[in-house]
Amino acid sequence: MPDCFISYKREDEALVAPLVLGLRDDQLDLWWDRDIPGGQRWRETIEQQLDASRCVIVCWTERSTGPEGAFVREEAERAKARGVLLPVLLESVTLPFGFGEVQALDLRDWNGDRNDPRWAHFVATVRALIAGGPRPKAHVPRRPRWPAILSSAAIVLVGLVGFINDVAGLQSMLCKSDSGRGACRAIGIGNIASLDEETAWKAALTRNEANGYREYLGQFAKGEFVAEAQARLAACKNEKVERWKPVTLSPPLSVPRARSASPDEARARLALLPVVEKDARTLACGGFASSHLHRLSGVKVPDEGWRCERGTDGWQCGFDGVVVCELEERTTVEVERCAETARR
Repeated sequence: MPDCFISYKREDEALVAPLVLGLRDDQLDLWWDRDIPGGQRWRETIEQQLDASRCVIVCWTERSTGPEGAFVREEAERAKARGVLLPVLLESVTLPFGFGEVQALDLRDWNGDRNDPRWAHFVATVRALIAGGPRPKAHVPRRPRWPAILSSAAIVLVGLVGFINDVAGLQSMLCKSDSGRGACRAIGIGNIASLDEETAWKAALTRNEANGYREYLGQFAKGEFVAEAQARLAACKNEKVERWKPVTLSPPLSVPRARSASPDEARARLALLPVVEKDARTLACGGFASSHLHRLSGVKVPDEGWRCERGTDGWQCGFDGVVVCELEERTTVEVERCAETARR
């Protein structure tokens, strides 16, 4: 079983995904409900993982602390009772009743920077809970000294100069245009994505699937299109859709020999073929097609099964074999759809 369990509201996946990616990059063994393999029972699997984890990270947001976050609060209660609860603030919310005494780590404006002292403290706390040791003390930034203050002032001054030089936002407009992106990328201005990132982003847009946006965010956690990828991912929902898949069935069919004769065997078969095809549709394949689970798209009459004999008046044929029913079978599958009108 994984050491760490992530408890969150599914609608907050875009907020939680950077935490999951960061913890896994730091070689921590964790589990969230996206790891449930197909065919397993959803609630039972979550309970097993929750009760076996040595650290339960509960992500507090407006949704998870609101009326629709009952499951998150229930998971938090079970973790608190075992002493493995690690609450994390991702949005400015009031903690649910009964959880105020457990200090929540503040990652509300964390932007994915792994060098952020809050991230280092968060990872250290996770490791401490897994190991069963004391939690590390919170990082308290020291009061800046004069060199640091002067450096900050210099940075502000440089920023102001840069802002003034970018008259009326001309630099921004130039770099965001199709014709100017290449030049801005070459000289390193305008926060333009690399060619690799642009290729990955275009591939994600073409797929328009949740996994495509997750792959992009996993590769480019600080990329140019992160905000749009998170917005599109948050708009993805699981839906049940109807699909039709082709299937073939081979029921038996018997058609009596034709009364009229033909001058040769080929023409005798050809004369009876419409009768065989009609009986195949209505008798042999009709029962399948009448069900709401199947629809008939065609029939085939194989060469095997023909019974032809030559008499005094010519050739006569009958059919006694199997026919091929070409059907489409109705199935229902669950897919993750992403809205076409996500925020740009």
